Formats: sequence, structure tokens, C-alpha cells
Amino acid sequence: QEGQRRIAVQYGRRVRGRKIYQGQSTYIPLKVNTAGMIPIIFAQSILTFFPLIAGLFVTGSGSVIDNIATAIGSFGTQQ
Repeated sequence: QEGQRRIAVQYGRRVRGRKIYQGQSTYIPLKVNTAGMIPIIFAQSILTFFPLIAGLFVTGSGSVIDNIATAIGSFGTQQ
């Protein structure tokens, strides 16, 4: 079962000819994941996986594979 968060939306008033229509107030139903932190933990593990694997290929020889591995490895360490 997922929760629902209501995001308020306020529409402006409209003028048609001589009539003025008052703005309406409604909401956007936004689904909330009740699992909490689990999606964030999985996303973090995916983001750290590639720099970890790239670190295995860094040899310091200056080859193309070494340059690619260094670039991928530095992706995970930038802040």
C-alpha cells in the first residue's frame, strides 16, 4: 500500500467578457513510497559499483583503458 501526498495547486482567476471566474484550489495526488530509504540505498550502491570496478583496471601505464578507468573512477569521488 502506498501513501499519498497532496501538493496544493491554486489556479488564477479568469475574466471572460464581463464575467469573473474565481480561481480554483485543488491538489495533485503524488504517490509516496512507503519503503522509505530502500530506493536511496540501492541507487547509492549502483553509483558506487562502476568506480569500484573501474579501479581494478587502473594500472598507471597511460593506455586508453587506463585513461577510461581513471575517468570513471574519479566520477565516484567528486563532490
